[in-house]
Amino acid sequence: AEMAGARGAALAAVMLLVMLGSPALGTPELSSEEEGPIVGAPEEITDPEKDGGLQRALRFAVAEYNRESNDRFSSRVVRIISARKQVVSGLNYMMEVEIARTTCTNPPSNLQSCPIQPRSQVGSKRTICNFTVYVIPWENKMELTEHRCH
Repeated sequence: AEMAGARGAALAAVMLLVMLGSPALGTPELSSEEEGPIVGAPEEITDPEKDGGLQRALRFAVAEYNRESNDRFSSRVVRIISARKQVVSGLNYMMEVEIARTTCTNPPSNLQSCPIQPRSQVGSKRTICNFTVYVIPWENKMELTEHRCH
């Protein structure tokens, strides 16, 4: 009976430590949410239209896309399907967007004011693209690390 009493007391002590959230046992309640985003975990950007960093990354990605394209006409984003950002040694912006061919020739003077070619026009084209832009804001560096269009 003495052994059961000691075991019971030890169990009670462990339960008390768990309920009080002993730092020695590590408490899941003390997450890193209060410290900011978790490094490496991509998070959804809920309002991409209002995220300045994302908008800059997207403009950069589309400018690179148009620069590398052999198309006579430039393309621009007509819809953001999804957007995430990932904290690494800088920021990765991962975007899935729909782009469409405009009536402006490449390179455009002001892409955002270029009208989209109507779908009825021969040669009008809409494409879904996935872009990843790596940004190091404090170095003023931006790089299109991945782009896949289909």
